[in-house]
Amino acid sequence: MILQSQGYVSASGVEFSLRQILPKLGDLAARLQAPSAKFLDIGTGVAALSIAYCRYLPNLHAVGLEPQDAPLNEARRNIATVGLSDRIELRKQGIEDLEDKEAFDFAFFPQPFMSEDVVKRGLQNVIRALRPGGWIGVATVSIPGMDLEATLSRLRDKLWGGDSRIPSQVEAMLKDTGFISINTFGSPVRTTKIVVGQRPI
Repeated sequence: MILQSQGYVSASGVEFSLRQILPKLGDLAARLQAPSAKFLDIGTGVAALSIAYCRYLPNLHAVGLEPQDAPLNEARRNIATVGLSDRIELRKQGIEDLEDKEAFDFAFFPQPFMSEDVVKRGLQNVIRALRPGGWIGVATVSIPGMDLEATLSRLRDKLWGGDSRIPSQVEAMLKDTGFISINTFGSPVRTTKIVVGQRPI
């Protein structure tokens, strides 16, 4: 129930992303409508995000990376239930071990669950795995400030396994990795931001 609930929360932001963020990312919206469209879902969990994107984008194929058995088992069941086994590939793998090259148009990177070292190695792997002109969306849940909401956002990040990275720090990491067109978008949840970057063409 906990894993499925986490997946539901992740998937709830897909419609907002498709309406408010993706249309502002160059030709990404058009790319995701193409027959060759491919999405990298890092830390896919129960595959709720991949399922939601595939439902909205009928040509999209997704690859979900998940190193843990329990969510992978749930993901397999969820994908089979909705009939998307031919469009969503699951791999028991962490982003630090990804070896794909120029394979994806868009990648979702949930860095609040990852250590500094994994994030740095993961970003290097993602920029290599994206097709030229492809985009990454990096979720953040920490915000600066000393008020209660900001402090709790950083505590939650720590408890999830991250290092309380605020959006400006993630922007700097994307720049250091070689991404361009870096920007930060808000979301319906004030403390959750999406930092985007593009692989150079």
